[in-house]
Amino acid sequence: MNVRNTSKLAVGLVIAGVFFAPNARAYVIDFDSEGFTGPSAAVRTAASTINILTPIGSVSFSGGAILTHEGNLAADTTSVYYASYFLANATNPITITFPRNISNFFLSLYNGERHPDSFMVSDNLGHTNTIALSNNASRGQAIISLPAAGNMVTIFTSDTTGFNFSIDNIGFDQPTATVPEPATLGLLGMGLAGLGLIRRRT
Repeated sequence: MNVRNTSKLAVGLVIAGVFFAPNARAYVIDFDSEGFTGPSAAVRTAASTINILTPIGSVSFSGGAILTHEGNLAADTTSVYYASYFLANATNPITITFPRNISNFFLSLYNGERHPDSFMVSDNLGHTNTIALSNNASRGQAIISLPAAGNMVTIFTSDTTGFNFSIDNIGFDQPTATVPEPATLGLLGMGLAGLGLIRRRT
């Protein structure tokens, strides 16, 4: 490999490290990818706690159950974690527990009811976010997030008597910006200095 190609490779590796290293911390829980399946109707199962191993440790979900291709959930036909008054032992809210405090949390939220409903996502540090969703026939869904979160997040619907909702694609510790962080800029500087030494020696 000649000097010019070596230089290009070195620059490419440094830039890749700067802009893609933050993504190594990010994680998204997708129940299909995790291998979870369930029945298509809430009346055929019961709520249970599930645990999913992630890079930060085990994350647990409680208050609902896994449903797959749920017949009344037009917005998502994959596997979801679902809470409903039809589901034995289900609770409102669904609770997600992490092994440590997290940041940049988000999830896909689906309204399974025949009427519009409002939802609140909150954590054990007092952060909250609310949203209103159209009914399930209108594919009521949204991505809802918290910029910072504790180690416990709850998803709650205001309809306490006839609740039907589900979650999927739970993300946390997501990078906040494409601009390199100060520590990353130092990495870039060291990489470019090393590149200068390579060029000097040739």
